[in-house]
Amino acid sequence: MVQRVNLKNIATMVGATIFAGVLFLATAMWAQTLLPALAARKGIKARNAPLIAQAKELGLTYETVFLTAPAKTVGKPAVWCLRRISPWETLYQGKEGKSVYIENPHGMLNPGGSMHQTCTDTLVTIKSITALDYGTVRSVRLEVSFIDYP
Repeated sequence: MVQRVNLKNIATMVGATIFAGVLFLATAMWAQTLLPALAARKGIKARNAPLIAQAKELGLTYETVFLTAPAKTVGKPAVWCLRRISPWETLYQGKEGKSVYIENPHGMLNPGGSMHQTCTDTLVTIKSITALDYGTVRSVRLEVSFIDYP
């Protein structure tokens, strides 16, 4: 069977060529913005790798910060599973009563719509532990600085 050249075949071939060209240009433009972002993210991960290793070596938990010498934990890194339940409140392992104050939350993920979301491993540096005393009510405020998501 012999294929005949007709206007329909020519139009299909021209259309497919134009579509492939537009698709190639879109992919090239997307890659042009994606590749530098991936390289920057890789650089951030490499820069934070020593902190992550130190945090895993120290093994600090919410409880150990209070039970061991709290003054010795200030300035130390930790990888904690944190859940943001609002822009102002973050919970250690998503548990009520284990509130963590993030002094620079602008880089963190925004809380999702579900209150049943899981916590996310987060690299933080312990900044301060403040004892609060309001007459008969005593509390402790744990302040950390957000670094990154490992």
